[in-house]
Amino acid sequence: MSACSWNQSHSPSLWVLILEDYPYPAASLAILLRMEGHDVRICSTGSVALAAAAAYRPDAALIDIMLPGMDGYKVSRCLGEQGETRDTLLIAVTGFADEAHRRRSKDAGFAHYYSGRGAAIGSGMDGRMLGRSNPDRYEPG
Repeated sequence: MSACSWNQSHSPSLWVLILEDYPYPAASLAILLRMEGHDVRICSTGSVALAAAAAYRPDAALIDIMLPGMDGYKVSRCLGEQGETRDTLLIAVTGFADEAHRRRSKDAGFAHYYSGRGAAIGSGMDGRMLGRSNPDRYEPG
């Protein structure tokens, strides 16, 4: 599998970038999101994801926190600093469910935090997510 794969649909609801270093969770999330009509790009490294996001300009990015090399926190900060991706909805997807990781994710610029490899995301990603009230949504303070 290449570092970044592409599947373009005709009329996507959202353009979604998935950053996950393990192929099976990434493919599972992509399948669920594509079933909902979203256009999905999968990347497996932080540096590839940053380049892809600058060109692709996703509406949302699902980012694994623990990645080899550049971790998800750094990727989130970089995406928030790039003009092309400043408005991308950043969603942390991780196996960590503790409050310390949630706080660190908020500090890195993530708007949402999901633990459990996307179990809560698949069928719920739609345009409303960009402004929906969510108990895990971090409100600017």
